[in-house]
Amino acid sequence: MFCVIHLRWWADKWSPKASQIFPQTYWHGLYDTFWWSITMLLTWEAPKNRGLARLIDLSWHLIGLIALGILTGIVAASLTIQAIGGAINSEKDLLGKRVAAVATDAPREYLENIGARVIPVDNLSQGIDMLLKEDVDALVHDGPRLLYLARQINRQHNPGVLVLPAIFNHQNYGIILPNNSQYLEKINLALLKLREPEGLEKSFHQKLKEKWIPQTN
Repeated sequence: MFCVIHLRWWADKWSPKASQIFPQTYWHGLYDTFWWSITMLLTWEAPKNRGLARLIDLSWHLIGLIALGILTGIVAASLTIQAIGGAINSEKDLLGKRVAAVATDAPREYLENIGARVIPVDNLSQGIDMLLKEDVDALVHDGPRLLYLARQINRQHNPGVLVLPAIFNHQNYGIILPNNSQYLEKINLALLKLREPEGLEKSFHQKLKEKWIPQTN
């Protein structure tokens, strides 16, 4: 816009006096051409002129039509994505929402700390039932379990459930053994072997993830 208003003022300045529509002084001329540029973006109210001035008017109006079309497309796409994905797209969107969590699990305490309205449930099945009945807005639980269960649920329900690719309050799984257990080294070696690539093939661990809990890191 900065370049266009200068170009339009310059074209007007060097037009015949009968065709000049803007003040010839610099600041007054730019002030009027600024408002001209905004008007021309949306409406075709060009003065009767010829040559370069008319070309600039037409070009600037076409740019406005294209920009308006792009803006309309962006807004429509944003609204469509929001309608499909729902009002919850990250953990920040859980504030004030009804969120189910197993009462004895760590996510319950985390959700309370971030300001979510936690609905304690006795087990994961109860939480899924409440989610499908829309008694809660979301369900928070271990990511791998949710991904697996979501695939099973979506085969039976339409619409089903969506697991967001948002990971927070990250925790690791572990195997607990007694101190000085004779099985510690054997288990560690077995776990390492599962993660080793099989030549050019993926590791057994990676194949299991892709089969049962896809879309995870």
